[in-house]
Amino acid sequence: MGAGAALAIVAAPLAAQYASGPSVLSLLPTTDRVASAGTDRTGRLGEGDYVLPGGQALQAWQVRGRAGEGLVLELTSEDFDAYLYMLGPGLDEPQTDDDGSTGCGARIDIVLPADGPYTLVLSSLSGQAGEYRLRVANEAGPRQDSDECMGADTGGGWDWAVDDVPTDGRTLVDGDVVEDQLSLDDHQLPDGSAAKAWTVLGTAGMTLSIDMLSDDFDSILYASGPGLSDRLIDDDGAGGCNARLTITFPEDGEYRVVASSIFGGAAGAFTLRVAASPEPPAAQGCDPR
Repeated sequence: MGAGAALAIVAAPLAAQYASGPSVLSLLPTTDRVASAGTDRTGRLGEGDYVLPGGQALQAWQVRGRAGEGLVLELTSEDFDAYLYMLGPGLDEPQTDDDGSTGCGARIDIVLPADGPYTLVLSSLSGQAGEYRLRVANEAGPRQDSDECMGADTGGGWDWAVDDVPTDGRTLVDGDVVEDQLSLDDHQLPDGSAAKAWTVLGTAGMTLSIDMLSDDFDSILYASGPGLSDRLIDDDGAGGCNARLTITFPEDGEYRVVASSIFGGAAGAFTLRVAASPEPPAAQGCDPR
């Protein structure tokens, strides 16, 4: 089977089917990419990899380990905002992470519930590509606060499209708690993700945190505005599958916050919560829906 035919089978239905199980991800070939404790490898995400309709490349590795073994898997890059999925025997739900490592790097800490092999899928949040480093160890240092990720180089991704999401007069200020819905009738990003936007009036030096909380889908937040050299992105910063962006406004002016979902086709209820002093992130990991 040619690469194009395989891509049509694996990548096209991935966003729609991911919520119902990890079987589609498990079809991605690992070829000669094998990792275990002690692995420290560099590679490149992008050309030749499977690509979702939204532009996100997917690259799979086989991870070997034994039941009861603790592993820390870290994906770091200066070129893109890293994202990790892990699936395999004994895992009822895939393990995922966005910003648990340095900068915009991803990290999964896991005690293997069964003998491997497991599949580790490397990706980026918004279609970026580039060089990366993958490290696997039995011990690790402290997890970093995901708010430290201020967005990697957008490369050839499509996240510029979030600037086209209309605010329709919606605004956010400190103390707001907004109950809303994402619907397939809302503005659509290129990967089919519904999106809504709000305007935030920023004052230079002021810091606000915006949380997006949902029990129906895996949330993601984007922000842009005057003085921000890169678009801000967060997936799981509020804990669980909830997003948190913390913005220290560099200038006075109007900023845009866009609420969406990681996977296209998702819909449901969500809450936006704005605070200068947010609550600590929830302790649980993200089980994608």
